Amino acid sequence: MYQPAKKYPNVFSPESLFGRFPYFLPCFGISVLAAGACVACLRLPETLHMHVGAEVIDGIELQAIDITLEQSRSGRLASTKSLVKNWQLMSAIIVYCIFSLYDTAYYEIFSLWAVSNRKYHSLK
Repeated sequence: MYQPAKKYPNVFSPESLFGRFPYFLPCFGISVLAAGACVACLRLPETLHMHVGAEVIDGIELQAIDITLEQSRSGRLASTKSLVKNWQLMSAIIVYCIFSLYDTAYYEIFSLWAVSNRKYHSLK
């Protein structure tokens, strides 16, 4: 929905913000969505479950509520350390980073190669 002043002149005036900046509307829409997602992520509760002293009664797991702050912090610290030592997770992250770098480089360099001169063995 770029250039709304040209496509919808009865809604958006050519002298308005949308007429002077034709890509403002989609950028603004994406920014609003990103800000909403950021606020939602900050407002969502923590999903890391600490199962310290859980009891099972009639098939229902009851968790102990008297977890101290120190136990909670040490549990989070230990879980963070175990994530760094998890070789399957770290190898997946590294492979993803390498493929993302390759993909980005391909998309950026391909267009340059396609419009280069024939002496550089390109398409043109």
